[in-house]
Amino acid sequence: MGEKNVIYANYLSLPVLPLFLLSLKTIKISYHIKVLFSVQVLFILSYLWSDYQSYVSIKSYLPLLLSSIFILSIYNLMVKQKSVTPVFWSFWLCSLFNFLILIKIVPQELFFDLEYWVVRFYGTFNNPNLGSISFVFSILFADYELKKIEKRNLYFYFLFIVILISIALVIATASKKGLLLIVLYFLGKIYSNKKSSRRTKNTTVVGFLLLLVFNFVPSEFLKEISDNAFFRFNSFFEQIESNNSVGLNTGSTTERIFFIEKASDGFFDSPLYGHGFKSFEAKFTLYSHNNYLELLYSIGIIGFFLYYSIYLKLCMMAFKVDAKTKFLLIFSILSLCFIDIAAVTYSTKTIQYFICVLFVVFEIQQQKLNING
Repeated sequence: MGEKNVIYANYLSLPVLPLFLLSLKTIKISYHIKVLFSVQVLFILSYLWSDYQSYVSIKSYLPLLLSSIFILSIYNLMVKQKSVTPVFWSFWLCSLFNFLILIKIVPQELFFDLEYWVVRFYGTFNNPNLGSISFVFSILFADYELKKIEKRNLYFYFLFIVILISIALVIATASKKGLLLIVLYFLGKIYSNKKSSRRTKNTTVVGFLLLLVFNFVPSEFLKEISDNAFFRFNSFFEQIESNNSVGLNTGSTTERIFFIEKASDGFFDSPLYGHGFKSFEAKFTLYSHNNYLELLYSIGIIGFFLYYSIYLKLCMMAFKVDAKTKFLLIFSILSLCFIDIAAVTYSTKTIQYFICVLFVVFEIQQQKLNING
């Protein structure tokens, strides 16, 4: 029942979005939004050559369309307000609320049934990898805001707490991608702050405070989290080293290797335009758990390069901004590339929401440069 509550809540705001767009004199469309709509058109056209036409219907395309309308509305709202801080708050509050679930103040079953949480923390997400990347985004946005603060105040300490809590949540998800990104984040901070003793000190303080946070967590609960994270990494290396046959029920790593093999075979059968929307899911009863494979298998090289031109655009934007925004963009691109290995993100609202925010950050900074210039 909890999962249905999330789905129903997600669609409550949808009637409001077209009304907001109609109220605008001009609607701004970013490169990101143009590509999203273009990919949807390609998905619809792929029905013509799909191997599994009976598997899809008009209803199948509806979530993508609704998600794009949502992103278009949010983008125009943020550009109109000339501020992304309220959106940052949505990520921070999400982290704080999930932390309440983690320490069992808010019941997990309110969102997903308890059996979902066996060895990994799910919180308000139906995928711990997506949860971990959302918490990483929360860290990035808090770090971005910290760089604007000259004098320490309540807001400054709040952002520190958000970073600490978000790191704890990433560890609780036991996501290999999330944990690796946390390590890379700290390494990136140390490297980028090597000329600033104050900021290097801040990075060290974050690490020290994180240890204190875990010191107050019940030892049994902390042991459960650490054991789960260790189990995930240990299983990963064991599966890589083993010579066991690859299949659907031998662990997430071997499962993904299985998907890579099957998707690769299918891709080479129709490399240019793929097999059609949801064709991988139709054939193997599961989606590929990999954005790269899903796009290549479904809409081929054409759709793959069309979608990933968004990431290329973000890379180009990183060369036109100041140092703090450059760190945000570059690390965000790295994070997106990692999560795309573990999830199908072209249709994931959280990921597209985050990409939308990056484009708004760039847009607002360019507007300020034009005014000052």
